[in-house]
Amino acid sequence: MATVDVPQAVGPFKGWINTISHIVEGGGERDTRACSCDGPSNALAPPKPDSRASVVVGRYSTSNHWSQVVRGAHYSSALHFQPPLRTVPRIFTGLSMLDMGEDAEDSTIRVDSFPQNVTQGGFICNGKSWRDTKLYNLSVDWAAIEKPEWQCGVFKTQELGEPWEKADSVFDHRVVFPRSFTSLPMVFVCFNGFDLRGNWNLRTYATNIDHTGFNLSIVKSDDGDSSTRLWSASVTWIAIPGDEVLKRKDVWMGQFGTARKGEIGGDGSWRGHTDFGFQFRRPPKVFMGLDHFNLSRRRNLRLRAETTNVTVSGMDWKISKWHDTMLKGASVSYLAVDCADR
Repeated sequence: MATVDVPQAVGPFKGWINTISHIVEGGGERDTRACSCDGPSNALAPPKPDSRASVVVGRYSTSNHWSQVVRGAHYSSALHFQPPLRTVPRIFTGLSMLDMGEDAEDSTIRVDSFPQNVTQGGFICNGKSWRDTKLYNLSVDWAAIEKPEWQCGVFKTQELGEPWEKADSVFDHRVVFPRSFTSLPMVFVCFNGFDLRGNWNLRTYATNIDHTGFNLSIVKSDDGDSSTRLWSASVTWIAIPGDEVLKRKDVWMGQFGTARKGEIGGDGSWRGHTDFGFQFRRPPKVFMGLDHFNLSRRRNLRLRAETTNVTVSGMDWKISKWHDTMLKGASVSYLAVDCADR
């Protein structure tokens, strides 16, 4: 069992400690974990007839047998909101579990996650690979957001119009918010897709956060492997007003990760506990996604992030790998959210 090394939170709220969600391991293809309460919990007061969550989070997971998986597979499932939301939400995804083959040409790993056909009643959640990559299974965390004060987006390196494989190992792009925040925002980032060949060492993070935007960085490490190429990467970002977080105490964000050690083979996991910066009114729901992974391309990529014992004040977390996967390090960004309207 490896010891834990929790990175510091990125962005302006550096004193804030890290956290996570409740993730279900296995047990079917969908788990919406929707919260449809409104206001403080009160056993004596009946729920309002139109009570609906303004943020809903969940996870879509596949459970394929390895012998049935084909190269370039595409998986999808229709997910439903109960009850339907008030408006058509914005849907964002993050990768929280990956099981991928290393036998593609030049050990190229390709994965993408995205929503489709979004309505007030639900959407189709997709996870796919392409060409010769074998994607055995994956888990996609998703967040359906109605809050107008949250500014969100997906940045794709392809949008720059130049292939990034010709660029330096550190990629830096300024994301400008559609509207300036009146208070310094918190910014969450995680991967929702990538196309990576060679050395499997990739990281994303946010820096230089101010009222108008932030710098989104993506770092690939060759580790002496001249064949390494990042053909593309896709990153989910969510910006939340900082003063609203401190006043309403309904969302917390952070990061957790493994100890920085050498290659670890065989089954193994890294565990830890984190406290929230305040007490929620009820145990929060959590949206999360990988923001860093460093694994040997000589073995399959098998990596899972999950949490247990989520309470109003904190939670336990675990990052695990299995079989012959060689893990050098990984970290996860998360949003813990009280799903109730105020």
